Amino acid sequence: KKDPEALEELDRQLRYMERSIATLKVNTIKNESRTQNDIKKRTKENTQLLVELNSIKLEHKKLSTEIAKKQK
Repeated sequence: KKDPEALEELDRQLRYMERSIATLKVNTIKNESRTQNDIKKRTKENTQLLVELNSIKLEHKKLSTEIAKKQK
């Protein structure tokens, strides 16, 4: 025979685990979203830094050429 108290305890534990799983799913989705946003933000910043670096390199090259011409 099935013990009603044991069945009730198992049912209670099952509900608890289902709530825990649901909470973990929600937190995982939130963390995933935050991580993706952070990656996008850093990628955008890095791209901008590369553009600025290339611009500075080009300017440096032009100025170096100009200095070399003036020294001749």
